[in-house]
Amino acid sequence: MDGLKVPIGFSIERATSPGLVHYPMFASFDGNGRLFVFESDGSSPSTEDMLKKPSYFVRLLEDTDSDGIFDKSKIFADSLSYPKGGVFYRGSLYVTASPDLLRLTDTNEDGVADKREVILTGWVLNHNGALLGGPFFGPDGWMY
Repeated sequence: MDGLKVPIGFSIERATSPGLVHYPMFASFDGNGRLFVFESDGSSPSTEDMLKKPSYFVRLLEDTDSDGIFDKSKIFADSLSYPKGGVFYRGSLYVTASPDLLRLTDTNEDGVADKREVILTGWVLNHNGALLGGPFFGPDGWMY
């Protein structure tokens, strides 16, 4: 973390045990303090290759000893085209992964999404990241 600077009164602290996250892009908490990290595998495939064999994923991090540092890591969902964010709502993680908006649900509470539903589809996938982002909740309570 050398070289990172923050305004006076703020600090930078490690949030995970070393080696748990490799190529994070976005992250979102659920109501239980678990952190869903939308992660790349480090590659930069073409749009066509990503559509044929999506290689990105969502990692679930947990703090099992309540010390404020995430120490447990599990792949919550894999084979995603480009997860550019998500929000946890009513027991499911809603994820944008162009061309789809997905609802990922862990029905047996083992930390892995075993139910994957396409809620909306039709967005264009561009491997350069110029694509569908979000979702998030607005102040009006709607998901955007």
